[in-house]
Amino acid sequence: MESLKKFLVKRSSLIFSFYIVAIVAFSYLSTNDVGKIYNRNYLYITALAGKSLQYIVDIYYNDSLIYQNLKSIKYRINDVDAVYLLLKGKEYLYTEGSSDACLSLFRKCRNVEKEEVFSTDGKVLVCYPLYEELASELLRDTQKAGVFAVLFDRKYLSDILKNWFLKNLVLLFLLFGVGTLIIIAILVHISENFRLLESMIRKTEEFLKRETLGQDYREELYRFVKTFSFLEFRRIGELILNLTGRVVELTQKLKEQAIVDVLTGLYNRNYLEQFVDKIVGLAQRQGFPLAVAMIDIDNFKQVNDTYGHKKGDEVLRTLGKIIKTSIRKSDIAIRYGGEEILIIFPNSRKE
Repeated sequence: MESLKKFLVKRSSLIFSFYIVAIVAFSYLSTNDVGKIYNRNYLYITALAGKSLQYIVDIYYNDSLIYQNLKSIKYRINDVDAVYLLLKGKEYLYTEGSSDACLSLFRKCRNVEKEEVFSTDGKVLVCYPLYEELASELLRDTQKAGVFAVLFDRKYLSDILKNWFLKNLVLLFLLFGVGTLIIIAILVHISENFRLLESMIRKTEEFLKRETLGQDYREELYRFVKTFSFLEFRRIGELILNLTGRVVELTQKLKEQAIVDVLTGLYNRNYLEQFVDKIVGLAQRQGFPLAVAMIDIDNFKQVNDTYGHKKGDEVLRTLGKIIKTSIRKSDIAIRYGGEEILIIFPNSRKE
């Protein structure tokens, strides 16, 4: 059978393992969510830059001005590798890398009808279609005028996500460490109460093995009860104390029943057989006289025959009371047989 202490340790280890897996999973999922937020941020930045550029071009269309604005966008946003504009069938590109490699990527955006994000080769390509309004007296419509696109370097995002992941792990493990210390402190506290309860049980077993048991056991066991720091353990301790007292009380009654005659209240023959050698030996060692008297009720059989055994028992019961009140505390009265009473008088002579 498994002890409660081992059960708690095993279940706590299982909880700790689950908690570690949950920490890693939460950090991973939150990092993915942050990555999605950054992709939306890329989309928002691209749309904002594209609309601004379209307003400028609508006011004054000039190749130099377009290149200047593309360059400005490139350097105002830290993680941008290249900026692309397709307008009126003409392509504009600003990059510090390979133009051919960038153009092959940007041409994915030519046919997009709405904002789209592509991830490729450690890069994030965001495409934003540009539309112009067509208005007449009867109809108002829009048509695609071109595409604005930005190529972002994913390394910058990867560094951010990595830092986010590590910070999440550190924070969660810090919380996990604090929680673990609290749980360990609780388990140690509970374990100490279990240890005290185990010691109390062992001490109780030692007391119950003794032949004679005084009232000192209650004080020693009650010290354990006061030491418990949890109400439930204290109640268990009180229960053990009360049950021990009950066992001692019942044991004492059983012992008395084994050596005391139930009818007369005097000692029975078992008592004489157990202690006669000790009584005689003590008298011999101490050198004090020892007198013995045998009392018998004359014609007791006639009482039983005439009045019945119930009346005879009443006579024996009354005789026992008379003898107990008539002898000294040091004297020993024993019901030896049916109506035969043996009385031992320590420190007394025959006279």
